[in-house]
Amino acid sequence: MSLVKPFRHALPVNEALFNEAIYLTHAGWEQVRPGDRYPTIEAPIFYFEWREGRILPEFCLALNIAGGGDIETRGHRGRIQTGDAFLFRPGEWHRHRPSPKTGWTIMWIHFNGEQPLRWLHENAFHLKNNIPVVANQRLFRAQFEHLLGSIEQRQFVNSISHSLQAIGLISHFVLDTHDHPVIDPVWKLYSRAIELVGPTATLLEWDDRIPSFEEVHKEALKAKKFEPAKAAVAS
Repeated sequence: MSLVKPFRHALPVNEALFNEAIYLTHAGWEQVRPGDRYPTIEAPIFYFEWREGRILPEFCLALNIAGGGDIETRGHRGRIQTGDAFLFRPGEWHRHRPSPKTGWTIMWIHFNGEQPLRWLHENAFHLKNNIPVVANQRLFRAQFEHLLGSIEQRQFVNSISHSLQAIGLISHFVLDTHDHPVIDPVWKLYSRAIELVGPTATLLEWDDRIPSFEEVHKEALKAKKFEPAKAAVAS
């Protein structure tokens, strides 16, 4: 694991980030040894009693990389094994804890915004109860660690870079039917990505309910308006 010292960071959200398609509000990771009390008093913001549980106003995505534990919602109770991720949605009562026999090591991010709320409304998250279905677990963990590493390097600083990395992470378990025009929040994220990495080849997929070529081509050409001025002139 590339991360060294556990941390918990609340991330400030300014007006510009609040208006992005997605933004992070908290991130961190922890190691709980077998038999340790949980939650610890070191996390007063998110402290809760097991008998009461808790409700968050945002999404919480966590990945357990060692040990195991339990999670429970109003509709499901289950075990968390090494390698499992779990997702809690805004307003969803839940509780979770490590096994007293094994403890656990987990990483997490809290996030919100128009895009994840849209995915929630469209039932686009590929979940088994609260467990995301992730095909490439090695890449998922690497991206999770990289995001937390970026946050650790600049503590208490939030940025669009964190938001874009979160989109990449969450996309591992988002079902995209590719059967409709690209929605505005995605174009907004695309614009930000071009600002960060510069002009790059772009592929637009439309795999079902396929319209005429003219309509698909018109949709693909929308990407050109996000090119930097010099690149647009050259093309």
